[in-house]
Amino acid sequence: MDYRINIPEADGSYVTLADILPPVGRQIKLLVIGKTPMPDSIASGHYFQSPRGKQVFETLQKYDLMHINTLFEDDSLLNSGIGATHVVKKPHQGGDEPTDAEYYEGKERIDRIIKDYRPEAIVFLQEDALRGVMKRCGEMPTKVGFNPEIDCFGPTKVFLFPQVKTSKDEAEKAMLALKDYVG
Repeated sequence: MDYRINIPEADGSYVTLADILPPVGRQIKLLVIGKTPMPDSIASGHYFQSPRGKQVFETLQKYDLMHINTLFEDDSLLNSGIGATHVVKKPHQGGDEPTDAEYYEGKERIDRIIKDYRPEAIVFLQEDALRGVMKRCGEMPTKVGFNPEIDCFGPTKVFLFPQVKTSKDEAEKAMLALKDYVG
């Protein structure tokens, strides 16, 4: 499936990726959240197609959180009980960070998704995306894995995906905790 959509703006429109979500009311176990769509993903019409994005899918499969049986990995998300979105839907070029207003709008949209789909956990792929959204909630430390002190998403658990700088042992511990939590 091609997830590309056009979003109108006052001065034209932009191409982004539609959220990957089931019909409203059907629960998902995880909501995977990227910061903004990357050029590789926009070009292909599929989520997380950069080299780092491909590692996300490989990691989810390695820990039995998803089973990839499609040409594009994101087409297997819903069958694995996983949804996907971006904090900021408008693509940004490298180094061009989203504004506070864009992060606030993203937080409100994520809150609506949580209300409609009740994920057991939300998984932020980038630490700066999580910090950007948390500006609305107040500053607090973040760490790879579960962040129980972050309560601005109600009872939904907040998980920060292992980062490039994360040690192999720390990544393993975090991913096993996520696997154990959502089974």
